[in-house]
Amino acid sequence: MPYITVRSGVSRAGFMEVGATYIDYHADIEDQGERDIIEAAMTGLGAIRHNGVVQNPWCVYCVMKAPHFVLNGLEKLAGYKVVASNSITESHSFNHQHLQIWTLHKKSQSSAN
Repeated sequence: MPYITVRSGVSRAGFMEVGATYIDYHADIEDQGERDIIEAAMTGLGAIRHNGVVQNPWCVYCVMKAPHFVLNGLEKLAGYKVVASNSITESHSFNHQHLQIWTLHKKSQSSAN
């Protein structure tokens, strides 16, 4: 099962109201069923593909909603739960953007209880 990362900009007052939330994952070609579930979840979230062609296995989606909407949606629509969270500061940009990043994972059907 693939891991999914969700990232969003953070200001001193909390998550950016106007900012986007990004969803990144690598679609396993061997597991077309799971890829279909993730793609259906992206449609359900109203996510727009942010990179290239659909055949590219590295997928980046953008949702113009708060990260809690995305995290809840990925759990409800596709069964992915947060397993880790961290924050970083991108110092290469002039505005020193702060990001919160969540890692999500889904147990395989054989080990799910």
